[in-house]
Amino acid sequence: MASDLGVPTTSNATGSGRTKVALRPGRSLMDWIRLTHSGRDLTSVGGRCLDVTPRELAKHNTKKDAWIAIRGRVYNVTHYMEYHPGGEAELMRGVGTDATDLFNQVHQWVNAESMLEKCFVGYLKKSWTFEVPKLPNLKNLKFKSKTALSPESPSNLTIASPVAISGDAIIPNGKECRVDAASPDLKIAEDVTDRPAVSKKEWSVTPSLQVDQSEELLRFENADGLIKLIISHSGEDHRGLIIDLVGRKCFLKISFDSTYIFTIEFPEAMKEDYKVSTEDKKVIEILFEAANETAANIDVQSFIQRIHWTTCELKDEVVYWFCKLVDKAEVNYNAFLFTFQLPSGTKMWVPIGQHIQVKTLIEGMEIVRSYTPVVSIPNSILKEDGSTIHLMIKVYPDGAVTPIINQCNIGESMQISNYVGSFSEQMLAASESVTLLAAGTGLTPMVKVIHWIMNAKDKNRCATLLFFNKKEDDILWRKELLRCHKAYDKFEVLNVLSEPDEEWTGGSSGRINEDLIKKFIPAPEIGHQVFVCGPLPFTETAIRCLENIGLTSNQVYAFTGS
Repeated sequence: MASDLGVPTTSNATGSGRTKVALRPGRSLMDWIRLTHSGRDLTSVGGRCLDVTPRELAKHNTKKDAWIAIRGRVYNVTHYMEYHPGGEAELMRGVGTDATDLFNQVHQWVNAESMLEKCFVGYLKKSWTFEVPKLPNLKNLKFKSKTALSPESPSNLTIASPVAISGDAIIPNGKECRVDAASPDLKIAEDVTDRPAVSKKEWSVTPSLQVDQSEELLRFENADGLIKLIISHSGEDHRGLIIDLVGRKCFLKISFDSTYIFTIEFPEAMKEDYKVSTEDKKVIEILFEAANETAANIDVQSFIQRIHWTTCELKDEVVYWFCKLVDKAEVNYNAFLFTFQLPSGTKMWVPIGQHIQVKTLIEGMEIVRSYTPVVSIPNSILKEDGSTIHLMIKVYPDGAVTPIINQCNIGESMQISNYVGSFSEQMLAASESVTLLAAGTGLTPMVKVIHWIMNAKDKNRCATLLFFNKKEDDILWRKELLRCHKAYDKFEVLNVLSEPDEEWTGGSSGRINEDLIKKFIPAPEIGHQVFVCGPLPFTETAIRCLENIGLTSNQVYAFTGS
């Protein structure tokens, strides 16, 4: 970053799905897919599968001869250099080495095996060692895929094509979104409407001995014949609740001062229409009912005694569900608000500043893009019920994933992950006033910030949004933001256009600069917090301007694109 301010950032996706570094024409993701299907040898080893020693790997450490090891597999990324969204310099950091840790830090959810399949050289051959292997750190455990077939599914079930099962999610209703590819020689997805329905899968987690269950984070009570699950904590307020009911098992993810995964096993299957109460910030209550016909006659106390549960501390784990598109609303000429419904028995409340991934297959290659969920109505006081995800996405005709999402029909499904991110609401809670600097789809993480400020009960904060766009038609949710101002008069919006029409009178014109920022932040104030989100050049300029007017790193937070 150009500034030395040391601003904290989080990898937080906007609705654009665009890359961090401007690539040369002809170097888009779709161009890379075309190259991998051209028949050209991208490995330079003639299709052989080699055993590559660390010493041999280290020899291939230049831009013109670049090998890299990820998760035990070695790839020749020489041809991929110009296509890497993060730029050549970023990719070169791992060239000639085992870059697994570096890759996981930046691209934890990306399927490298799929993206670089045609660059596969061989397997990394580890040197012999006499060290005793260490046990894996439980905090680094991943969700693993375990297929859970429905009881009605035949034991000899076969899948004709790999498209229905993609990595770690299975189509529950046998109907995945499919569109026509941008190029006739590329196939986005195959028709899966004839596939048998398959149920959701269990998460695979290992109990942690580090968690003291004597804290009584979780307990069960008899509630008039229903089973009441109570999760409580004496520390921070809860956030980021995920509930995933899969037959007799229920998987919960919740954050207090730490993030926990609970695995609950009931004596029998439970109904998927459970009730959730999250009004108390330190207590969550969930009412379950047995699914069988004799549920009304069960001995609840005996039932509760047969419930088993375990817990472990995990962070930023990724699991996918097939989510059904239930609504699509136009935001402007090239942006839409997509509403996806989570599968039955699954609920998720995405915290501020967190993002989800949308995963799809393009010509057999698994592609993932990150997007920041928004609230459906920013000025609403109504709370989300956890059953839907709202994504504001700008559609690019030459994009890889956004055209697929755009052509998804109501009732069709796409793979969507649980949330990922590290943003802390404490920055908001500690603030007295807030300035939001957003450009284009950099508005998306700001929507929940605005919603939080408008509904905060501890104090009435002043908040100003400086929203930068090219033209008037590019302004997202202009009317909705005006309604926010009318509903909460301490919230102000200034629209700034870099290429306004002559008749533009709806705000200011120009680009982000120090003089403009000074009008709204004339002098650094204690308790003033600034949030920034937009393309990388915009973010760098904004941070440099904020540094010049005297703001400290603790007062500025940048959401950076994924």
